[in-house]
Amino acid sequence: MTVHAIKQTPPARSPERQALAAAIEAHAEAERAAEAGLAAVARALELVTAAETRLAKANTDVGRAKERHTADVAAAVAAGHAMPASAAATRAARTVQTDAQDDRDAATAALEQLQTQLAELTEESRRKELAVAAAVNGVLAVRGFQFARDLVARRSESLALLAHLCFIRDRGGERRGDIFSPIRELSAPLANVTPEIDRVLGLGVTYQDMEAARAHPAVEALQEACAALRTDPDAALPPLLS
Repeated sequence: MTVHAIKQTPPARSPERQALAAAIEAHAEAERAAEAGLAAVARALELVTAAETRLAKANTDVGRAKERHTADVAAAVAAGHAMPASAAATRAARTVQTDAQDDRDAATAALEQLQTQLAELTEESRRKELAVAAAVNGVLAVRGFQFARDLVARRSESLALLAHLCFIRDRGGERRGDIFSPIRELSAPLANVTPEIDRVLGLGVTYQDMEAARAHPAVEALQEACAALRTDPDAALPPLLS
């Protein structure tokens, strides 16, 4: 009897997770482009080094050819002969020197162009990475309203819920101690839920509660979930986020 494997149908993604999947793919594409740009710069550096080596040798060869021609002229003058014409070797050396100079200049210009492109590609990759973080915030924002309701209704779990709310709100920027600096790209996906979170946090939540929430073990699970979401749009969220 032939046994056929049952193909599992992946669960349908929410719009937020679909947006995250698209952001992850866009970031991966941008990273590939940046890596290709970095490899091109490395190859251009090799070309510049090789061209400079050839030019240095060509310069030396021209110098030696001139010295030989000078010696020939000196010998001719001493013997009372006519001044000899420039030797073919000198002309050939100058031709090689000119070609080497052109090659070096072209390689250097190409390197500068590729370095500029690499800077642009790197910046684009950074923007796409920021977009992934913002899309992760979009996934979290969907659950923010639930957290706000649960914080009031489930006092026994209030600290864990408070930790989740503080975590989501803090994802909208950077926090250094008591100083919070919003970042527009990161706060945009949270724009709708942040006022609701702020309203709930204003219902008698003390500074000590906030400090305890930010030190709650749930924060580590949230950080791990966000790290997983940066590469897998279908990554599971912690239980309170499910």
